[in-house]
Amino acid sequence: MKTFTIDYQTSDQRVDKFVRKVLNKAPESFIYKLFRIKDVKVAGKPVKRDYVLQVGDEVKIYVTDAQYEQFNGLNKVEAMMFPYPIVYEDEQILIVNKPSGMLVHGGNAGEVDTLTHAVLSYLKFSGSWNETAGVTPAPAHRLDKETSGLIVYGKTIGALQALTKMFASPGAVKKTYIALVSEQTLPNGKIEAPLLKNNATGQVEVVSTGKKALTTYQTRELFNECSLVEVYLHTGRTHQIRAHFASINHPLIGDRRYGNVNINEKFQKDYGIVNQLLSASEITIEKIDPPLAYLKGKSFHIEPSDELVKIIKILQKEGKRL
Repeated sequence: MKTFTIDYQTSDQRVDKFVRKVLNKAPESFIYKLFRIKDVKVAGKPVKRDYVLQVGDEVKIYVTDAQYEQFNGLNKVEAMMFPYPIVYEDEQILIVNKPSGMLVHGGNAGEVDTLTHAVLSYLKFSGSWNETAGVTPAPAHRLDKETSGLIVYGKTIGALQALTKMFASPGAVKKTYIALVSEQTLPNGKIEAPLLKNNATGQVEVVSTGKKALTTYQTRELFNECSLVEVYLHTGRTHQIRAHFASINHPLIGDRRYGNVNINEKFQKDYGIVNQLLSASEITIEKIDPPLAYLKGKSFHIEPSDELVKIIKILQKEGKRL
């Protein structure tokens, strides 16, 4: 028999989902049988699979040590300090500044060169999480590998549910980005063009049958050959900023998928730019459900990346500011 005490991290989830996480290598038929023969108990009494766990519940799973060893296939995480800036943290959420060139999630189980693995290592180091907790902290949204900036992690079931709903709800969260795009842009602009992903190429295209997508921007600084813009996402489509700016002939500098090859080669030669200069610089929470209602109205901000600041200073020094 294995006993688990439910805390704020693991509460507000169905007991069968909790058991599946604890015995994540067990077949569905084995999990089903545990409930059918009443080998899952809360407070000493058998429960149905749809029982929602509460803080303080004591869950007993009647499996042998051999079965637990066989079906508990959790990847072990080494406890380590977090190597990147932490913007905000409390018991429910963690907001970090992702560097450019790092995946949020890996494609393979156990992959360690990802932001999420670094977050889990940090949470284990800080004593606020371990592999047997019955919940795995996770990001509530994504950024492309080459995009830097703010990523929000939910540390509890309730927080993840509230964050996921927030990021999926129009108007619930305001997301601001900083980007360096080719050529001189207008002082402000609106890009309203439907987007659809081409599954054959992986490219997102502007097509009339695509999903509604809206991007607005303000130009912060103009140079002879490029513009520094502040971008606001009103929808959250895949590659939205990159595809939208490419569609109006202002592709992101360094964007190897949607950018201009000749422009990218010139900026790489002149300034050493090899990746898109795009950073998620600010998140403002307009509406969010409990248990994160206390975050309503809060903004989280980071300064542009060191690489982008360096390039801007070079452009300004060269006298190419207009």
